[in-house]
Amino acid sequence: MRSGRRASPGVAATRLARPLLLSATLLLSPPGLGAGTPGASAEPVPEGETASSAARTHYAAGMAYKAEAWSHEAAALEATDAATQATAEAAARAAFEAAITAFGKALKLDLKDHEAANELGYALRRTGNYQKALGAYNFALTIKPDFYPAVEYRGEAYLALGRLQDAKDAYMTLFRNEPVLAAQLLEAMAAKATDAEFAAWVAERQQIAARLPSSDAASAADW
Repeated sequence: MRSGRRASPGVAATRLARPLLLSATLLLSPPGLGAGTPGASAEPVPEGETASSAARTHYAAGMAYKAEAWSHEAAALEATDAATQATAEAAARAAFEAAITAFGKALKLDLKDHEAANELGYALRRTGNYQKALGAYNFALTIKPDFYPAVEYRGEAYLALGRLQDAKDAYMTLFRNEPVLAAQLLEAMAAKATDAEFAAWVAERQQIAARLPSSDAASAADW
């Protein structure tokens, strides 16, 4: 017979974290990383560095690759011929894939690095690995539940997967807590609002956001 005693908050949190960590471990296995996932074999630490400092080095490298990818994407947009555009797009993808590797290494060295998990999700999403991107965002939010940049990025992944209700929920979370990020997600929603019902919802939220003073984030909870 089951005991009527309830687990303490600490025990309950531990039980919740275990399946989330397992899910993240399974999802954070992007192409080319091999064992570069949370919970996998240890990433070598260069002599003279700590695991934490080495993680930051990999994180910085990932951010540099992300900036490089953006630069190639800008070049693709400005290209005047198909061959140049294709070359720039391929270079952007290669840079994002390098970022995936770098952020994965950072996470292997520091499982509490919510920023690395979030950026890994971004790079995965930009290479079309939406399900793995969700795993990375979920992992980041397991570490830091109020890390709203991951909520916004995850909302865009939901959009790409057609999970419109989840995208709406992400927007409402941001609307009540981070209006700037909410506006960013709403813009992405408007660009992809092909479903009539969803487009109407987006238009309504745009009208509400326009009436709300941008500096009055606290009152957003009433909308």
